[in-house]
Amino acid sequence: MIVRLGKIEDVEGIKNLYKNAAYEGSGLPILKNEITREYVEGFVKKAIDSGIIVVAEVEGKIIGELHGCRENFYLFDHVISDINIAVLREYRGMGLGKSLFKYFFKKVNKMKDIMRLEVLVRESNPRAIYFYEKVGFIKEGRLRGRIKNFRDELESDIMMGWVKI
Repeated sequence: MIVRLGKIEDVEGIKNLYKNAAYEGSGLPILKNEITREYVEGFVKKAIDSGIIVVAEVEGKIIGELHGCRENFYLFDHVISDINIAVLREYRGMGLGKSLFKYFFKKVNKMKDIMRLEVLVRESNPRAIYFYEKVGFIKEGRLRGRIKNFRDELESDIMMGWVKI
C-alpha cells in the first residue's frame, strides 16, 4: 500500500472510491447519486489549492482518501475544515484510516500557518466519533438538527477539533 498526496489525476479513482463507500448509514456527507465527477473534482481542486488531500492505493487502485480545505478569509486561514475520509468497505478496520491521518498530520505539522483542524461527525455514528477521538480530535459541540438523514429525520452533527500545540 502506498499513501501519498492526492493529485488532480486521481479524480476518477476517488469518484469510484466514493461510489463504493457510499451506502445508507456510511457516514459520508453525500448520497450515492450525488457523487459526480464535478463534485469530486471540486473538492480535489479545493484541497490541492487550499488544504491537503491524501490517498492510499494498492496496485494503482485508490482504496482510501482524506481531505480538508481552508477558507479564504483571514480570520480562518489557520484552520483546515471540511475534513472528510472515505475507505473502501473491504479495507475498513485494518488501520488504513489511521495511516491516512498519520500522513495528513505529518503534512499539517510542516505547515506553520495551520493551527487547527475541524471535522463534523453525525451523532448517530459513534464508530466515527471514537475513531476521530483516537487520532486526536476532541468533541467541542453539538449542532442540533444539522443533518437530514436517509429517513428524512433531523439529527445532530458533533463538532470535533484538533489544535496544534
